[in-house]
Amino acid sequence: NVTLPPGKKLYIIMDASGSMLEQMNGKPKFEIAREAMITLINELPANAQVALRAYGYRLRAIEQGANEDSKLLVTMKPLGDKAEVMEILNGLRARGKTPLAYSLEQALGEVRGGTEDTPVTVLLLTDGGEDTQPRRDPVAAAAKYADLEHTRFRIVGFDINREDWSQQLRAMAEAGHGQYLPASQAESLVRELRTAVFETPD
Repeated sequence: NVTLPPGKKLYIIMDASGSMLEQMNGKPKFEIAREAMITLINELPANAQVALRAYGYRLRAIEQGANEDSKLLVTMKPLGDKAEVMEILNGLRARGKTPLAYSLEQALGEVRGGTEDTPVTVLLLTDGGEDTQPRRDPVAAAAKYADLEHTRFRIVGFDINREDWSQQLRAMAEAGHGQYLPASQAESLVRELRTAVFETPD
């Protein structure tokens, strides 16, 4: 049974954009993504430190400010009883845009890198590519993660059905010296989230 070493940090960036309302096997994709994330969090030890940022959950794509609809909902701290994170995840609704670059830029200052004893994994779960207007550059934003000490950068792409988006997410992972893990179905989503968090770096 794989567990996180004590003191491990996980910074989650969760997609709650409008495309997550699309159905997959009769269920909104966001419900599947949320359940997968809850499964992952339930498998983390209580002493793992977790931060949670979500984007696209407050404003619809046409509303003012949707291009910067990204917020840190849980600051980095030991999980403890997990109830707070679960409650926040359960309260999220998929609504708006996919501001990847803005979310990564905002998260950068909050991650601040890890130490040898407490490495940090930045986990971005998304079902699409950057769609802000004017378009920001998520590859440039991801590249800054390559400079952070003891930081692993992982992107899990859920049901990415456009080749340009797949290419963008792969380029982001490469720029951040990280890894891109595509998942096309609910079962593979849980598997790739586990891989992103529990597997040791190559």
